[in-house]
Amino acid sequence: MAGNTRWFWIFVGPFVIGLLIFSYLPIVWSLVLSFFEAYNTVTPSKFVGLQNYVDMLTDQAFLSSLGTFTIFAVFIVPLTFALSLALALLVNQVK
Repeated sequence: MAGNTRWFWIFVGPFVIGLLIFSYLPIVWSLVLSFFEAYNTVTPSKFVGLQNYVDMLTDQAFLSSLGTFTIFAVFIVPLTFALSLALALLVNQVK
């Protein structure tokens, strides 16, 4: 049984390491940076707390793009899915 566990980690280990380095670490670092004033750099300089989020939620451009995204997510995605499913069923019946 120990041999199976060793082979499991030999094959899965690189994936887990890559997932941590290339997916989870950037997400955590972005969250950390969001609480600092860090313009055009990856080094945090001045802690600003939630002020970046307040600025974002009061920015007119962000609110406009949020509205556009909401319309897209609520209407376009389900409509595209339904049309694709209907077309697939139609093509499947022709066979």
